[in-house]
Amino acid sequence: MKGYFTRKLMNIEEVKAAIGEGRRQGLEPAEIETIGRIVLTLDEYIAFCDELLRDRDFLSPYTDEAVFTENGAKAVLVGAPGQHWVAVTCEGFSYPRYVAWPFTEEDAFLYDEE
Repeated sequence: MKGYFTRKLMNIEEVKAAIGEGRRQGLEPAEIETIGRIVLTLDEYIAFCDELLRDRDFLSPYTDEAVFTENGAKAVLVGAPGQHWVAVTCEGFSYPRYVAWPFTEEDAFLYDEE
């Protein structure tokens, strides 16, 4: 999976706008290695996407592992049924310090209820 990462933006709409600008400028997406998946309820997911800079207990277990590497990023995916995943690297914090919207629709829409 590949994605364009943004840093410390307030909400998912700002992330999408920044990624769009980066793509227009020719930036390349980063390789993303998935280290975990967090499935939220739809309401939790919307709140998460609306307030990205808020600390989240569910990210705490990933703060040391969800980091950038020389080959890309190790990220935890946050999603909800019927929604797109959001890739997050924490770099030592309990909020999504870096957020990526996956590069392709195929990568982005990953959650199927079993």
